[in-house]
Amino acid sequence: MADTLADMRFLDLSPEHMRNPSFPGQTVLGDSGENLPTVLKAIWEDPQLQQTLRDWLRELTPMDVADFEFPSDSTSGRIQLVIVEANGRRVSGYAASDGTLRFLAMLAALLGPNRPGLHYFEEIDNGIHPSRLHLLVELIEQQTAGGDIQVITTTHSPQLLSMLSDEAFKWRVRGVSQRRLNRCRHSLDSRVAQRGRTQKVARSRPAARLRLVRGRHRLHGRAGSNVNVLIIPEDFRKDGFILNPIFRRLLGTLEKRTAKVRICHDPLLGGVGEALKEERLREVVERHQGMVDVFILCVDRDGEVGRRHRLEQIEALFGDGPTFLCENAWEEVETWLLAGLDLPNDWRWQDVRAEVDVKERCFECLAKLRRVSDGPGGGRKVLGEEAARNIAAIRTKCREDFDRLARRLANALQDRRTA
Repeated sequence: MADTLADMRFLDLSPEHMRNPSFPGQTVLGDSGENLPTVLKAIWEDPQLQQTLRDWLRELTPMDVADFEFPSDSTSGRIQLVIVEANGRRVSGYAASDGTLRFLAMLAALLGPNRPGLHYFEEIDNGIHPSRLHLLVELIEQQTAGGDIQVITTTHSPQLLSMLSDEAFKWRVRGVSQRRLNRCRHSLDSRVAQRGRTQKVARSRPAARLRLVRGRHRLHGRAGSNVNVLIIPEDFRKDGFILNPIFRRLLGTLEKRTAKVRICHDPLLGGVGEALKEERLREVVERHQGMVDVFILCVDRDGEVGRRHRLEQIEALFGDGPTFLCENAWEEVETWLLAGLDLPNDWRWQDVRAEVDVKERCFECLAKLRRVSDGPGGGRKVLGEEAARNIAAIRTKCREDFDRLARRLANALQDRRTA
């Protein structure tokens, strides 16, 4: 019992304590966030964790972090924290925001050396913008997946609970029947959806109209204006790390003017079943009507040959509305990512392309091989940005789906310019 209690850490993080310097050698985060500089220093000295720490902080905060510095106080010898941004700006622990310090402390607790077997966080979502909650959930699920640590937390946010993966929701709650879990999950999803329906969407300009011309979507709006594209993944929590950089680069090659690409976060569809439902897609369109020029639904094919037929039906549903394009990635969106990367010499592209379970059998193996699997999206952020730089290869290797979508998108943009 004593060993079990000793292997627990109850964290009630206090920015006041996290800002303070710490004595060298202290590699255990205190209950209020004490020793944050030296715990981060220990993480930063591990080359494998440097990129992971940098990437997570970039995702969780607005800061473009490039480096950390840990100067020693000349009088006391205590270690201070300094965050260095890409533009050279240095932010000390004393000047960092409360939210940034909380993120750093959670990263230190979950990535640092001498991790306890159980973390208890008080109100873990406190001070976190709702748009970043899914990243926090992903970080926790990723670090607890191996079973060597557990996390218990309190929250007042049903939205945070709705972000839990099905696996985490099922297996992290013990002693509760599956029927009760399903009722609880349905209640959470309903509350989040209801809250979303009550929010009013501001119209920034008159809604654009669309008609079919020679079998192609034509958008009627202000010619010469910037293009706003909303990508609708079946689950943005991981797919977004792939689709965002790839479509940004693709739009950059198709559109000379500024093209703004966003990933649909609200509502969270959470799977291909929900992503193919008419009512959920109408909810997305209604929520973004007047602010988006082109909607693009991207789902996995999952070996379902008839999935494209269903996507064609969905496009027909929006024939009198905004430009709405659909595509299914053969067989998962991770295939598009892999098409833009240099793969191991013993991998054949034909095998990768034909693999139905490409996520588990190819992508995850490569992420571990490249030592980025602990980063945001399980390595999808780093590898997605790398793959996007080779957009021509993705189009060449994925002609049946990605290149087909790129050509249709180019036609829609051309029609918009000539409207």
